[in-house]
Amino acid sequence: INPLEVAPKSYVIHDSQKMMWVLSGNSLIAPPLSRSVKPVALDLIACRDREFGDEKKGNVVYLGIKGKELCLFCAEIQDKPTLQLQ
Repeated sequence: INPLEVAPKSYVIHDSQKMMWVLSGNSLIAPPLSRSVKPVALDLIACRDREFGDEKKGNVVYLGIKGKELCLFCAEIQDKPTLQLQ
């Protein structure tokens, strides 16, 4: 059984400088890690659409904001790939 097909996995993201993702309205911001600020958790959810599946490229997943109906996606803006939240 592929673990991505069983249930979403949740993760909290921060970088080497301890900046974390926080939801502000419908935007993600990256303030410094702090006990007074609650970071968002990302749900890793398997994409079951066979159109996007490719065994050579690995598992296609959605990155959703836990507890919200929002997910991350890549869009081309001014000819550059840009991470969006919708």
